[in-house]
Order: sequence, then C-alpha cells, then structure tokens
Amino acid sequence: TYVRHRLPSDREVHEAGFVDSEFSCSGDSVEENVLLLLHGLGDTPPPFARFAAALSLPRTATAALRAPLPLPAGLDGYMWHTAFEADGSKIEPRVGERRRVDSLKSETRSRLRSLLQLLGRCGWPPRNVYLFGYSQGGTAALDFALHAGCRLGGVVSICGYLLPEYMEPELMARLHQASAPLHTPMLL
Repeated sequence: TYVRHRLPSDREVHEAGFVDSEFSCSGDSVEENVLLLLHGLGDTPPPFARFAAALSLPRTATAALRAPLPLPAGLDGYMWHTAFEADGSKIEPRVGERRRVDSLKSETRSRLRSLLQLLGRCGWPPRNVYLFGYSQGGTAALDFALHAGCRLGGVVSICGYLLPEYMEPELMARLHQASAPLHTPMLL
C-alpha cells in the first residue's frame, strides 16, 4: 500500500533549523524517498537544487539544504561546521582540537535530527531518507549518519571525509559505540 507523503512547509523546515532550503517533488509525483543534498563549504542550495532536478530521480523528493553557519568576514556562502581561525586560516586538526567536531554536533547534527523527525511526521521513515553531500557537506552527511541513532536509507559523500579529530581514542570509542548497530549504507 502506498503511503502519501507531504512536503514539509517552509515554516516547518525553518523551525527545524534550515532557512533558504529548496524542497521539490519527484517528476512522477510519487515521493517514496527523500534525498537531502548538502552543499560544500562556501556554497548555497540553488546549484544543488538544479542538480537534483537534472537527476530527476523517480519516486524521490529532494531537498537542497542550506548550511547553518555563514562564512566569516561577511563572505557570501555557508558552512556546515566551524572551519576557520580568527585570522581567516583554516583550522588544522591536532590533538585536543574540538571546534570542528563540536560545531558539527551543535550546529548541524541537531538540525538534521530535527529535520529527520519532521520528515517522519510527513511520512518518510529514516530508511527512506538519503543524504548526498559534497566536500564539507559530505563530511556533515557522514557525521550525521554515524550519530543519527537509526539506520538511514544511505549516504553518498563526494570529496567528504570523517574529520581526523575522530581518530582520537576517546572519540573513536564513542563513534564505534554509536554506529555499530546502524549499518547505514555509505558510498565515499
């Protein structure tokens, strides 16, 4: 039996923590799945919305999401986690460095969790939610899949990676505990 899904309203998406994001129905108007597209560092949703439209995936609604953090120094574009030092240089991973991981947790992971709950209320269980991320968006997608607390449909990460900070023993132990039973399919 087919369950009719509804696209969340702009207000609902905004309340989940995402503004200026672009949701679209599938070409066949049968939204069995939803694909969340996460742009790279400094980008915005429109190019990813056009990419999703060009894919024209059957039975799949799409949502090009805007990252929550603006680039520093008034630059155009957004980011999924803190990436820069106060002087504008990139944060380099080192023992004890937690700003990137902490901002993924506080800024992105929590918003994606709220969006996943909203999508569930709209008729999409987690197993029908897929993430596609490019570069920093791929890093955010992988991070979320490992911490979502449930199995997602799948993740594709293009030029994204787990942050090296996860290789610290304390974080590695938590990562293994969090992801062991979930088995979300991932393509890197």
